[in-house]
Amino acid sequence: QRLKHGKLSAPEWSRVYGNVEFVGKLPIKFVDRPEINVGHIENVCKGYAARAKAGEPPLGLAIVDYVQALGAPHGMDFKPKHEQIGESSKRLKILAKTLKIPVIELAQTKGDDEKASKQVQPKPGLYDVAGSKEIVKWADNMFFLWTRPMNVGGKNVPNPKGISILGAKQRGGPRFEIELDFEPTTGRFSDPNDPMRAASRDYVDNQTDDDNE
Repeated sequence: QRLKHGKLSAPEWSRVYGNVEFVGKLPIKFVDRPEINVGHIENVCKGYAARAKAGEPPLGLAIVDYVQALGAPHGMDFKPKHEQIGESSKRLKILAKTLKIPVIELAQTKGDDEKASKQVQPKPGLYDVAGSKEIVKWADNMFFLWTRPMNVGGKNVPNPKGISILGAKQRGGPRFEIELDFEPTTGRFSDPNDPMRAASRDYVDNQTDDDNE
């Protein structure tokens, strides 16, 4: 919000300009269109992969945001939604193997709604992905973002700053949990055991808006 309203300190503006210049030179492509389906994703990815032969940067990663929002694959318009999602997940897996690139498939869980976000949520299980169990079947790795509760007055309440990454599935690897702190002011995740985190947080908290000076 401070960035949108131009209320950044001089050092912050310097960091913004420096990063804009850096990110602007990266070969990152966004495809934002209504009713996109897995067929469109396949065509776009294969097109970018083919351009590498003409000297352009090779396609190194594809991110789909998010799989349950994809339109029906060709010929499946009248199929149940869970079958459509399952087919999309299957074809994304095949696409990753064909192009030899990672494909990150974002997905909603069964508790992803405004009401649920205000309640303490248990750790998600492997099949707590919404829409289709086929997402789990075709994924090589599955990671969840979970809001850890905090204890206030002997009662567990949601802690929006306490986020854990849960490794629920890894082919050939163990399950795990990594605890992180989330800073809403900057939208950044940090290691709660990192001594530099406190210094960074104090710097952000000490920045003032013009209206509040």
